[in-house]
Amino acid sequence: MLTSRRSITVVLAACFLLTMVGCARTSKKEAGPPGYSIHVEKSAGGITAPPEGTEIGGPAALPDRTSAAINTPISQMPDAREYGVVDRIHFDYDKSDIKPEWIEGLNNNARWMKDHAEFIMLIEGHCDERGTNEYNMALGERRAMTARNYIIQKGVEPGRIQIKSWGEEKPIAFGHDEASWSQNRRAEFMVGRP
Repeated sequence: MLTSRRSITVVLAACFLLTMVGCARTSKKEAGPPGYSIHVEKSAGGITAPPEGTEIGGPAALPDRTSAAINTPISQMPDAREYGVVDRIHFDYDKSDIKPEWIEGLNNNARWMKDHAEFIMLIEGHCDERGTNEYNMALGERRAMTARNYIIQKGVEPGRIQIKSWGEEKPIAFGHDEASWSQNRRAEFMVGRP
């Protein structure tokens, strides 16, 4: 009797371990490691994968913002408050166009960057939890790219502004309602020295 109980215990433990290993290998992330931007193009048939050989992250991608080079919100930089800079802007659901209320803040960010040529900028694109991971990575990239393009149009050198998409990976609000989602649909502006 004691031997059969041990056998059952061993079998149950083995099943538990196999289940845990299987769960650990199952990941809902199909778009690559968190934080890497994916170049996805929209076609008439929907989202398509990038052409074969396309580099994930592209030339505008950076490593995690914990690197020493770019890790400070722009509002914490010297004289940033005098310029009226913004650390983040927000977007409408499933959109990447800049809302009118953020134009002045983006203009101020561009002005600060032009006056502080020793700094570089990282714009991070974020999404709410709705949508597939692949779609949210692409949408986060579009949001960051839209903000980048706007700042470049204001006279900041393109080589000083890079982007990164986090998709839905780094929410700042954790609810499952519009109040939280609207906070998570954003682009953030980090600066540092190269």
